Amino acid sequence: MRQLRALCLLLIAPGPIWAQASPQPDSSHTNSTAELRALHEALLQTQKQVALQQEEIESLNQRLNIGQRISDGAQGEAPQLSAAGVTPSALGSADNYAGTHVADQPAAQDKGKETGSPLSSFKLGDALLTLGGFVDLENIFRTTNTQSNIATNFAAIPFSNSAQGHLTEFHTTAQFSRLNVTVTDKFDGNEVMGYIEGDFSGNSAPTVYQSVNGHTNRLRLYFGDFKRGKWEFLGGQTWSWLTPNRNGLGPLPSNLALTYNEDQNLGVGVPYTRAAELRVAYHPNEHWAVGAGIENPNQFIGGFIALPTAFSAALGPQFDNGSQPGAPNLFPDILSKVAYDTNIAGKHLHVEATGLVTGARATVLPVGARSFSSHSTVGGGGDIAANYELFRNFTVLANSFWSDGGAHYLVGTGPQLVNAPEHGWN
Repeated sequence: MRQLRALCLLLIAPGPIWAQASPQPDSSHTNSTAELRALHEALLQTQKQVALQQEEIESLNQRLNIGQRISDGAQGEAPQLSAAGVTPSALGSADNYAGTHVADQPAAQDKGKETGSPLSSFKLGDALLTLGGFVDLENIFRTTNTQSNIATNFAAIPFSNSAQGHLTEFHTTAQFSRLNVTVTDKFDGNEVMGYIEGDFSGNSAPTVYQSVNGHTNRLRLYFGDFKRGKWEFLGGQTWSWLTPNRNGLGPLPSNLALTYNEDQNLGVGVPYTRAAELRVAYHPNEHWAVGAGIENPNQFIGGFIALPTAFSAALGPQFDNGSQPGAPNLFPDILSKVAYDTNIAGKHLHVEATGLVTGARATVLPVGARSFSSHSTVGGGGDIAANYELFRNFTVLANSFWSDGGAHYLVGTGPQLVNAPEHGWN
């Protein structure tokens, strides 16, 4: 700004200086005074214009600096603009990033470099899209014929008094192969994430192994997560909070105490579902996290319960026997969770406790009665879990689950309720 002002003064000042130094006829004294006044006014106007142009240049430099930091992740200062170097395209580029949370954008763009897979992430406007997944070829051998596929049906393991209990089975499949997509963005202090994950273990046709092995794509996870300050909101299909976490209350598979089990059904004793959920969490500090939410319930009886013969036709559609997805429900399952994370001797420790409230309801028309009679019950349960990293890549996990009505969280190995005619539903 000082250089530009000095240049203008050098260009304009000689005029009035020369006018004052040169002898003038007395008859033109009045004209010279008028010219000097006009040059003085012109100099003042020029100085004002130079000041305005310098302000515009500084504003454009700031906006271009924002645009370049977002698009290129540059750490140094943006190049300065001259008045002649400003173009409409540069202005448009800077305007496109107005209102962006600048401080967080470079970190998001370098995410691929930090994870060692820069080619798996792509920019979508201000958002970052990351692709993931793996290809799997798996051999299945069982000493008995469960007549299930890659995911063992623990409730159908045959006993030795059946033909299947004396037969082995052998299958080879790629259906465990998985695909996932993550989209993240930050704006105005908010963090948004969308995640979808699927494999090919859907409802395969009975003829799936006859010719082309046409395994059906299946929705595993699909949710949106929104964070602002210490609050976090999630909606969609995700892992239940009864599933133990490795850290915090996060919904991503990397946040959970899971492994890529070759048997898709988790080990018996680890409670879980992947169901539609709506939940909210609060993170008061880096150690504690608490939350509450609701998720899809299921009046599950499987093949464990024999319904009263007189009422089986009416009761059958009211419970999920393994092939009744439209069974009614009393209310959604209600879950709450609290987690604590810290470091002990330089190693990560995670401890958590989860609570469950569930319910069921049935309606029948008693023999000889004119009106229906409804029966309902409310149950619940809880889970306590912990894990500690003894050393790199070796973590000890512990989990304990107790419930009165939460058996469908245990891979369907038991019913949610039983029918006790003399006492109603339990």
